[in-house]
Amino acid sequence: MLEFLLDYFPNVSREIWLARMESGEVVNANGGKLAPDDPYQAGTMIYYYREVDEETPVPFDEVVLFQDEHLLVVDKPHFLPVIPAGRFLHETLLVRLKHKLQLEHLIPLHRLDRETAGVVLFSHNPESRGAYASLFEQCEMSKVYEAIAPTLTDRPLLLTYRS
Repeated sequence: MLEFLLDYFPNVSREIWLARMESGEVVNANGGKLAPDDPYQAGTMIYYYREVDEETPVPFDEVVLFQDEHLLVVDKPHFLPVIPAGRFLHETLLVRLKHKLQLEHLIPLHRLDRETAGVVLFSHNPESRGAYASLFEQCEMSKVYEAIAPTLTDRPLLLTYRS
């Protein structure tokens, strides 16, 4: 496995891959830790947490609103991305919640923009995830955005915009 990773990612050193594997940050599709001497098999799904230099902390906290055996509902603060992307890795709602709540199978069922605060629905049960995800795929779920803005004299007091 280590030799495959070194060949596939030539800019990542042997020491970094060994450290990632030692800390359990390189896993298979089932979440099983991969070791340097594990055999590589074509088509195998490999997951790892990449490193981000000097990640800027987001100083706002998320709030868990509801949790049961299938779902987690969270109030996401402004400026916190839902999933890792670009310069954000640890300072994302998904990674924060996985670490804080120890929910290894946590997956967002939808997303909000980084700048948008609001409620995000997560699945943490792989067996029921498809049923909830299909509600979004089939447009049986909807999101409503509300904003506070200055008065617009040329518009009615309550303005609804549907996209």
